[in-house]
Amino acid sequence: MPKYGPKVHISPSSSLTLRDHISRMMHIYYQSANNNMKIEGMYDLVMSEVEIPLLEATLVYTNGNMSQACEVLGLTRDALRKKLQRYGMYPQI
Repeated sequence: MPKYGPKVHISPSSSLTLRDHISRMMHIYYQSANNNMKIEGMYDLVMSEVEIPLLEATLVYTNGNMSQACEVLGLTRDALRKKLQRYGMYPQI
């Protein structure tokens, strides 16, 4: 099984929640967008930007154990497999 990255302990530098961080980054993204820039498909973009690292981190956390990953994520095995396939990650595990 390939490594998705090292297991590391990250202590939060502040009391900001994940939601706070995402909200802040979305505001920065929209503020930095050029007025002539057409923004489309943000939902899918944001979901993939969050979902991929979530899947990767969960697979590292569970040492690639699909059953444990399903339990951690609250997904069925079929749902997890489909998500991994969508991002080209399924053959890697």
